[in-house]
Amino acid sequence: MRIRRIGRAVALGVGLVAVAATGVTLAGATGSSAADQIAAPVSVPLGNDAMTYAVSAGSDLPESLTKVQLQRIYRCYTTQISGNPVRPVLPRRGSGLRTEWLREMGIVEADVTNNDYPCLTDLGGSVLPDDGRILDANPSYIVPFSVGQYIVQANVAAARDQLGVTVVDRRGTAILGRIDNQSPIVGGAVNHGFPVTLRTCRVVSTTPAGGGSMAEMLSDDSWTTCNVELSVGGSGAHVTELLQLRYPV
Repeated sequence: MRIRRIGRAVALGVGLVAVAATGVTLAGATGSSAADQIAAPVSVPLGNDAMTYAVSAGSDLPESLTKVQLQRIYRCYTTQISGNPVRPVLPRRGSGLRTEWLREMGIVEADVTNNDYPCLTDLGGSVLPDDGRILDANPSYIVPFSVGQYIVQANVAAARDQLGVTVVDRRGTAILGRIDNQSPIVGGAVNHGFPVTLRTCRVVSTTPAGGGSMAEMLSDDSWTTCNVELSVGGSGAHVTELLQLRYPV
């Protein structure tokens, strides 16, 4: 994994992360607006995050479901589980998390617009990606969540103290569910064998900060290996695992 070292941060709307302590500046976005804010953006694949569903810790909804069960919930075939109502919630439109989750559920956005799945809601566009606080007072809600983002938000102190990065913990009472009996987090890091993936990309400009060509920016001489490791709960976690950068591709 190689991360371009640039001299200054370029604002990309949401998701700007500056790792000042390491000399590495990363900029990521989950919304489509980022493409309008940098010249000739190019999406460079970094790897895969994982995504799963989240429910409130106080909910009676199960903490383990199969992918087929989730698809039935989001297609409105299943409205109760063991007598407990379940309401599938989506992040707001334009979110990469929403796009990828719908793909995994076998749903296209046009069908959501046409109200072919009347049980689905994004609460009037108010649901932010990776924000579990909407679950706090709603035990029937189920919502997709990036595993990488959950890990980041669970380690705000380590990110602040060891990297100088400020991360807002928006998990609320959210807990991540298992899918097909697999845990989304293994050893404190994303389980890259998880059955539901979230494509992770880096958005870069063809006119990099400080000048230079795209070829120069992608050359080995211009890249540094991002091997900085955080100490989290006695185990190590690489920056590239914790600071998940996503863009809808």
